[in-house]
Amino acid sequence: MAKGAGPGHHGLADALMFRALVAATLLLSFAQPAMVQDCKPFKSSQDPDFKRNVSANDDGLLCYRVERVKEAGRSWLIQTVAHTENLDGPWWYVAHDNEDAAFDAALYAVRAFGGGFVTLETGEKRSFYGQDPNRNFSKTGQRCLAKRHGSSKFTQAIMAKFEGVNWPILALHTNENGYNEKGGSGTVSVDRQAEGVKGFRSAEIAAAFEDEDVVVITAGDQRFPSGNKVVTVNKMRQAGLNVIHEHVRQSRNDCSLSNYLVLNDTRSYFNLEAQHGEADILKTMIYRVVPLLK
Repeated sequence: MAKGAGPGHHGLADALMFRALVAATLLLSFAQPAMVQDCKPFKSSQDPDFKRNVSANDDGLLCYRVERVKEAGRSWLIQTVAHTENLDGPWWYVAHDNEDAAFDAALYAVRAFGGGFVTLETGEKRSFYGQDPNRNFSKTGQRCLAKRHGSSKFTQAIMAKFEGVNWPILALHTNENGYNEKGGSGTVSVDRQAEGVKGFRSAEIAAAFEDEDVVVITAGDQRFPSGNKVVTVNKMRQAGLNVIHEHVRQSRNDCSLSNYLVLNDTRSYFNLEAQHGEADILKTMIYRVVPLLK
């Protein structure tokens, strides 16, 4: 054996080479559109959502980066979480900082299926200086009932994260119990039949999903699901999931992500919802839904 070429020498060289290869791979991956750069470990964040999940990500499988977008007097802090080994999975939008269960379920989704998700730091509140981040999507200075200023920079920054992603655009939300017209406190329910909204109960009874607030929401420019989406919706209902279809029209555009996509994009949209705090139900929904979207 050559001098200086013992086990310790090879071990150090191999370790350095491995680290160099990993770093090069991550740089190449993160240079792709819709991916992330300057990825940081969770323990470096002061955001309560990341701090709450440090131990769940102690293997460093996920990382995050931050981006500031200033527009209409607001300085949005956009946070992108990505899988360090598999960026080809589905990508999610977690709009509301007060919906902890949605954030925790998104972490599960990325660990289980790869990809990543986009979220916002708004002080653990639903809105940011009076603006709901899920009512802030438009290409121009278009105004909606819940959006009073232009939001093209915000929209471009969020949508850039989904470039090159070969999946439908997905979202995670939590909601209140029931709906107002029937004595509940929320607005989302598979049993609520209103203008532009059609609910479809699951075809198979699944105890975890029978609650009216546990739904998958999709959207389109027709009154009912159409095209390939019909097949996907039927598969979801057969899997025990309730589905709500939103009929989107320009005249009723609310500047939500779902409305923006229907009016400006060709990709499908699916939003998974459960009541506040029900992260386990959202995780079970993810486990059932993602394989149906491949």
